[in-house]
Amino acid sequence: MSSPEYLNKQLAGRWKQWLVALHYADHTRDQYMKSVYLFLDYLGKRSVSGVTHLEVRRFISYLSTRGATLETAYRHLSVLRIFYDFLNLGGVVSYVAPRLVKLRPPRRQPGRMLSEPEIRRLIAAA
Repeated sequence: MSSPEYLNKQLAGRWKQWLVALHYADHTRDQYMKSVYLFLDYLGKRSVSGVTHLEVRRFISYLSTRGATLETAYRHLSVLRIFYDFLNLGGVVSYVAPRLVKLRPPRRQPGRMLSEPEIRRLIAAA
């Protein structure tokens, strides 16, 4: 019988193949896989199929204690939601635990204000 760690890595590999099939960009796939492998390392010998929303919250808390910004934690949570959607569609899990975890949205910086000459050029171009 295979260990949960081995099965977790097998599922992550299948998910990566699915991302290729959906034509995700190489960089995006690499970033998604980093997030998933970080989560799998956090889980250790526990199976991804038994993860609850409380464990996902503990993972986000763990990231924060290691210096992750709100934006980084939010990105990892978003990746886990996509990964668990895949597992749910494949029948590996019965619900998507990361979808039950809510973070406050990261604060967006307002865009740069246009200068008066830029606004004049914009109006003239219209």
